[in-house]
Amino acid sequence: MKYVKETAIKKMIGNDLFEKLDKEIKNIGQIKILYFFNVTSIEELFSVFMLIASFLLVFMFYEILSGTPIIRMLLIITGVSITTYVTYRKPIDEYKERLMKDNELPTILNTLADGLSVGMPIENIFEYISRNKKGYMVEIIKDALNNINAGISVEESLKKSAEKSMNKYFKRAVNILIKTGESQQGLSKQLNDLYEEIEEEKINQKTEKAAILDNSLFFPIFLGYLIPLVLMIMLPFVQNIGFIFNMGLK
Repeated sequence: MKYVKETAIKKMIGNDLFEKLDKEIKNIGQIKILYFFNVTSIEELFSVFMLIASFLLVFMFYEILSGTPIIRMLLIITGVSITTYVTYRKPIDEYKERLMKDNELPTILNTLADGLSVGMPIENIFEYISRNKKGYMVEIIKDALNNINAGISVEESLKKSAEKSMNKYFKRAVNILIKTGESQQGLSKQLNDLYEEIEEEKINQKTEKAAILDNSLFFPIFLGYLIPLVLMIMLPFVQNIGFIFNMGLK
């Protein structure tokens, strides 16, 4: 389903953004918009967006002519728009972060740093990783190793793998590995520094999540614990005041 041509999309969003979005979709392979539109290219993505926008426009005019309250109409349009965006972005964000799950990328960085520190060539380290590790990160390493064995330079192979990973930390790791004029010990130290930065960010993210959780629990705790506790403490005083007031009336 391609209603929008590549040239029209480039005019709308520019070449740079076109290339970025196109790479994201091609790396993932397929994105399901609104849970039933399968998108495999940027042309299909914009065609689906155009189809949804057309539907919302027709729906809006129909609702206006039917006398539907504007608030309800806007809520439906907003809901469909947000769901469309979320179903488009979610698989992309998950793809970018998948290398961080189960500590995959930090583990690979450690292995690379250890291998470089003892003078192992990058190809040999990749060979060791592809045989002894598992996960998404290993598949990327295998892909780079296949390109190297096919005659593509180590630098080009790493760059291709970095682009395919869409992970900012792996891209930085590749930028370190392809540095010329740097000793293997120097590269190893830079990879270790990157590893420590990742670990620090993970700790910060856990702290932020804990803070958000604490804030979200405030009102349930306040309503379910503190208020009953205050009432239990205050009830005897209220009863005594009532008793004293009644005695005064007698």
